[in-house]
Amino acid sequence: LAPGETWEPLPLSDPCGAHFSVVQKGRAILEIPVPNLEIQAVTIMAIDKGYLLMESTAAEYKSQVRALSSCEIYRVRLNDYLTAISTVPTSNREWQTRFVMVQTRMMKLLKERGNSAKGIINGLATHPHDSAIKSWGKRRQKALGNARPPGQLELWATQGSTLSEWSGLPHMQDFSRSFSEARLKTCHSSPDLGPKRREHRPLSSPQAARSSKTVRLPVLQAA
Repeated sequence: LAPGETWEPLPLSDPCGAHFSVVQKGRAILEIPVPNLEIQAVTIMAIDKGYLLMESTAAEYKSQVRALSSCEIYRVRLNDYLTAISTVPTSNREWQTRFVMVQTRMMKLLKERGNSAKGIINGLATHPHDSAIKSWGKRRQKALGNARPPGQLELWATQGSTLSEWSGLPHMQDFSRSFSEARLKTCHSSPDLGPKRREHRPLSSPQAARSSKTVRLPVLQAA
């Protein structure tokens, strides 16, 4: 690929089946073209030498490879790869485990980055009611500007003026002085929380004391 040239990965529905590609040299980016947006494309990830690209997964996001420099990329059919390794004895396939590990890691990374790129596209997409929402916002701002007296709110906030300086509002009386001069009369307002005294009436006679079963105590005089 020459610098600036694009190349599209093959989907799984291709007649030859699934493919994977290996970047031999050069630098490129994997991106999703969005011609209806101002940015024109959303980048998924950067691609450089030694990158393993699973084309069927990249094709699910309708992505393309755009070369930043002169690139050399090899495309391999997955069926040809499976046929080739089936002819090799199992004892000589030590590298296959590493290939499967790299393949799984690259597919996971590609799906994560691809989903993030699709989220960006959905967030930047135009809404069918964008014009109505913008016109409503303009009407709301205009209504707020007409409802508030121009300059009065800023003047009251910066200079600490009274509420009476606001046009259309009644004068508010200052009750702070009358409240500070007021005194609480505890003798009339506070409740009596002390123990209540019970009035004792003197007994008229010893017979009345015995009949009421009340013990009469002698009166003590202070020395």
